[in-house]
Amino acid sequence: MNRKTVFIIAALFLAVAVASNLQAQSFILQYSEGRVELQSQNQWVPVCLGDTVERGDVLRLSAGAYAELDDGVRTLRLAETGIFRLSNLVEGRSRQTERNLSSMLRDRLDLLTGSQDRRTAGIGGIRGDENLGPEGLDWVDGESAPELVVLGREALAAGDPDQARHLFEDAVLFAFPGEEPEATFYLGYMHYLDGEMRQARALLGKYPPMPDSEYYHEHVLVLAHTELELSMAIDAIDLLHRYVADARHDTELVPTAHLLMGLGYRMSGDPVAAKEQLQHVQTIAPDTTTATTAAELLADL
Repeated sequence: MNRKTVFIIAALFLAVAVASNLQAQSFILQYSEGRVELQSQNQWVPVCLGDTVERGDVLRLSAGAYAELDDGVRTLRLAETGIFRLSNLVEGRSRQTERNLSSMLRDRLDLLTGSQDRRTAGIGGIRGDENLGPEGLDWVDGESAPELVVLGREALAAGDPDQARHLFEDAVLFAFPGEEPEATFYLGYMHYLDGEMRQARALLGKYPPMPDSEYYHEHVLVLAHTELELSMAIDAIDLLHRYVADARHDTELVPTAHLLMGLGYRMSGDPVAAKEQLQHVQTIAPDTTTATTAAELLADL
């Protein structure tokens, strides 16, 4: 056997090994809370930290459980009670979609920065008759929560996310009840940008998206994408269906909403509904990045 033949055989073995690995796509349970179980024949067996599960496996999470699984390339987060087939979760995640959506949302949020002068007459003055919390703290000569939000958005647009996060944290801390939803949204958005999806979901879901707010459309999409990242596909689909059915939706964002619904249906194991949503994206937004992404996802169905 000459060296060329040996090389070809070695290359074939390597190709088979790579293909086998891609097919298997093992995940390691890196973190969990509560009970996580693996379906094994006709029974459910506990999965412990460090255990390996395969792409085709089915997991079950008890009430209040949470799990993170990693394959060295991506992290699957499961934050909802129920039964999950890992292959659906993998195929329902698109790296290109995540990049496009994150970029679009960042652009949308940056457009909000400085769009209005929301400083109020009370800024810099005494708010002595108003209670800022259970301890009755009076805030004198300080920025109001709305102004802190404006400063936070400006810091984010200027490329200083750490400062923006601190400002949004202060805005939440000092917000009056009517100011809390906006401050909470922006702090949730910062957690989203940092990949802290559980914290982001807790904040973004604390107050429902309000159609009369200037950040309504962004709130819907960030919340839906966060829920998909946490494998909360049904919640995301319901939110997006309500959004596209609402006459106050932003026409420019409707294709993205349908794209996310397609991903949600794929994750929940309904490829027929996923295909309908993705084809609809191509119909209503041809020759766009969103349509191209939908075509790529359709090719895998």
